Amino acid sequence: MKSIKRIRIPLTIALGALCLGGTGTAAAQEITNTIYGNFRFSYNYVDEVDSTIRADNNASRLGFKGEVKGDLLTAFYHLESGARNDGQGSDAFSSRFYYGGVKGDFGMATVGRHSTAYKMAGLALDPFYDLAHVGPAGAFAASGTTYGLSGLTNGWANNTLAYTSPEFVGLKLNAAAYFDDGQEDNHDFAGGLAYKIGPFGVGVQYYAVDDHTAPLSEAPWAGKDAELDAYRVHGSFTSGPFKIGASYEMLDYDADITDDVDYIYVSATYAVLPTTRLALSVGDVSDGLAEGTGGNVGIFHDLFKNTTVYGLYSMVDLDNAVVEEVDVVSLGFIYNFNMSL
Repeated sequence: MKSIKRIRIPLTIALGALCLGGTGTAAAQEITNTIYGNFRFSYNYVDEVDSTIRADNNASRLGFKGEVKGDLLTAFYHLESGARNDGQGSDAFSSRFYYGGVKGDFGMATVGRHSTAYKMAGLALDPFYDLAHVGPAGAFAASGTTYGLSGLTNGWANNTLAYTSPEFVGLKLNAAAYFDDGQEDNHDFAGGLAYKIGPFGVGVQYYAVDDHTAPLSEAPWAGKDAELDAYRVHGSFTSGPFKIGASYEMLDYDADITDDVDYIYVSATYAVLPTTRLALSVGDVSDGLAEGTGGNVGIFHDLFKNTTVYGLYSMVDLDNAVVEEVDVVSLGFIYNFNMSL
């Protein structure tokens, strides 16, 4: 018992000193940490092979982020995990992304697992992202992007080294390498630029995918390795409560998995009230088993600042698939929380 007491006394003193020192450092360096999350759930009528009513988790998540801000540099981290709320799967949490980096007048550099700039350029245009709808493969999807944007608008990239420049007269550049940690040097590379002036925004993104990774969901290459060069040209216009966006993608495949595929996507949102928004999107895919035309229409209402209910209708008319038409009607709920630690 005496030995335990001898240990407790210096340990308590050490912890107290560490807390005092940490407090002083935090004050000098402006340390911030935040925990946040989304609870996302929907009931869905799906008319695909058969008609069914189902309940789905729409990519609920839990995240932590923080930074230490100094005089010249800011160091930061961001971790996010998927959180299951419907009992599907054996894990309560699943990896989404985890990265860290530094930023300053020179721009921003990150390492780790993150969303690519190519992905984010499409995600920013999709008002139905991570809801239940018809996905890129022309089939029901409980999360991710909607039909008309490629599967490269989903997923995350591992072993990232990425750089984003500071904005200069509205122009911002980005570049990244995604390292293969296997026995072969099958690395991915990406780069792009974005320009914003007033209510207009335009950009172009390039993503070279080597055969060690293929974050694609469309048949016939779902779950397979693929070598391709992907190009995206995108633009947006925002005026008060109204926003429109458009994306054109060309996926140029090196292998004979399929012909080159073009994706066209147009979206619009309009805030009819401060708490109520209407959204619409139309997508077209030029080739492959997912070739066809589809669209989404939905209404979103904020019950509270952090609570949204919505309804949407999603459909696709496919040219080459066994199931020619897929329809989805979704009623859902999103609850957001955010608090400082």
